[in-house]
Amino acid sequence: FLNLKYMLERSNQLEENPYFEKIHGYHDVYLLENKAYLPLGFLTENDIKDISLFFTNSHAFYNQNLLFSAATGIQNNVWQTTPESWLTIEGEGLEILSSMDSGYCSYRVNEGSGTLIYRYTIEQEGFFCFDANMYAGNYFYVYLNGQYLYGDGMTLPQTFGVSQVRPGDVVEIRAVCSGGEDSSMNIHAAILDDKVFWEGYELLSRSTLELTEFSNTRIEGTIECDRDGFLYTSVPDDGNWKVMVDGEDAEIVLIGDVMIGVNLTKGSHEITFVYENRSFTYGCLITVVCLLVFLFLIYWSDREKWNNRAMKVYQFIKRK
Repeated sequence: FLNLKYMLERSNQLEENPYFEKIHGYHDVYLLENKAYLPLGFLTENDIKDISLFFTNSHAFYNQNLLFSAATGIQNNVWQTTPESWLTIEGEGLEILSSMDSGYCSYRVNEGSGTLIYRYTIEQEGFFCFDANMYAGNYFYVYLNGQYLYGDGMTLPQTFGVSQVRPGDVVEIRAVCSGGEDSSMNIHAAILDDKVFWEGYELLSRSTLELTEFSNTRIEGTIECDRDGFLYTSVPDDGNWKVMVDGEDAEIVLIGDVMIGVNLTKGSHEITFVYENRSFTYGCLITVVCLLVFLFLIYWSDREKWNNRAMKVYQFIKRK
């Protein structure tokens, strides 16, 4: 949904992943290609126009399931939230005040530092990810079967990929907590349903936008729609884009209040996006007006001298 064809892996350790393929590497940096790539625009179901992904208390997997189902028409969840029985929460050097099998935990560290451990015992094969909100901005480390995978720090709630997992695997997320810290965190985990994912990808890749021109202010392309539907694009709108379908202005519909989309009918269409920065236009007009006022003030401050100079120029031209 974000038109990402490649990714860079800098951890010097490639976790097993059926959705990205290593195509190049140099020292500890790897270039990965997205095997489920979709271009800047593709045809979806009309339900995608009605989804709202903001200002909800739901975790990222819930929102991604909404987006996936609305776009593809597939009602099965592409993200399967891990059962509560998989999770155990433990503390080292800290006091757990309360915890829930859903992933919420509040804690307190009295002296020194402590570690809060989320441990998942896997019972299903698939790609394992977790959505974390650590309110104290903790640094954390991820392990698979006791082997260190990577570490990262929390600034905002984020979703992290772990690895392809199998029944019997154990995933640990170890969050470092500072002395005197009295806070909480919320971690939800899920496994990607591979069958549902590829079924949805096949549907979305049937009718895609083929670009013929691309610049900062103009995008052109063609699409062959196999049905009536809705063109989703990964172009975020800021109020300055205009869209034309087959040479005529088209109404922009925002998906999730962010991405530009357009209604399309079955058949072949030419799509044009034009960026018109109204703020730049207003700025130019204000600049010109200010320049004219400035020149008028210069003239008015010593108009007798300027009138005399103008008269001399006029007489010179008249003699010639």
